[in-house]
Amino acid sequence: MDFLLLWLLGLLSIFSAFGPAEYEESSSSEPSVSAEPSPAASPVIDPIAEQFFQRAPLPSCGEYQVEHGYYEQSAQPGWQCLQDSAQAQGAEATFIAQLTGQAPTYSYVRVADGVMEIYVNDPSKGDMGLWTYDTCSVADSSFRQGCP
Repeated sequence: MDFLLLWLLGLLSIFSAFGPAEYEESSSSEPSVSAEPSPAASPVIDPIAEQFFQRAPLPSCGEYQVEHGYYEQSAQPGWQCLQDSAQAQGAEATFIAQLTGQAPTYSYVRVADGVMEIYVNDPSKGDMGLWTYDTCSVADSSFRQGCP
């Protein structure tokens, strides 16, 4: 076994003498290829969407279908849950507004550490949707209508 290991190490040392330097040309007419992708080849990511997808997970207060926005009466159980969680571990609720003839708009309302965050994605506004972000202190917010 030791003999085989020594033989393999010797073989590796022989081949290491023929490294890349032996085969490099002093000048090349071919252009070099960069490992970095060009900005034109990279998809543009909305910074608000990126922030949303990298947010810390919070307990869910549920998902609510609303007709126009997250301030409606049908959404009040979600707001009550958010209000109850604001001083505890925090929470997040999702409100989906489906307007006639349009893609639904998603509002994600989060409360944690005395801060309310509202992310809204309107997919009818382009390929990846239009993302907006609003934040305010829980003390300044209305748990029935979001940030002022």
